[in-house]
Amino acid sequence: MEHIEIPKEVLEEHQGEWIYGIWFVGSKDRDKDWMCTVSRRKDGKVHIVYRFRYYNEESKTPHDGKDKKNFYHFAADGVNDDTEMKKAVEATHMMSQLISLRHGGPSVSQ
Repeated sequence: MEHIEIPKEVLEEHQGEWIYGIWFVGSKDRDKDWMCTVSRRKDGKVHIVYRFRYYNEESKTPHDGKDKKNFYHFAADGVNDDTEMKKAVEATHMMSQLISLRHGGPSVSQ
């Protein structure tokens, strides 16, 4: 299993939240990956934040700024009960499986 380091800035951004899931999908060729979180933030909204990372051959660490990263964010009001939150998590898991199939990655970890 590969060690994944979560940057301090990401952890600080999510203080005071309930994180329902973190997904990571690598690619077969080890040239890109996808990561996603589903959380309920202090504002009561459900947030889905994900990013695609495309590796740069010159990069020595994931956080040296050489890789290309595209971030996306979705926020929803009105997700008030466990059933609705479960649906958001299940939809995100399905998205991670599709990304894994597309990129030839290993099975999805959550």
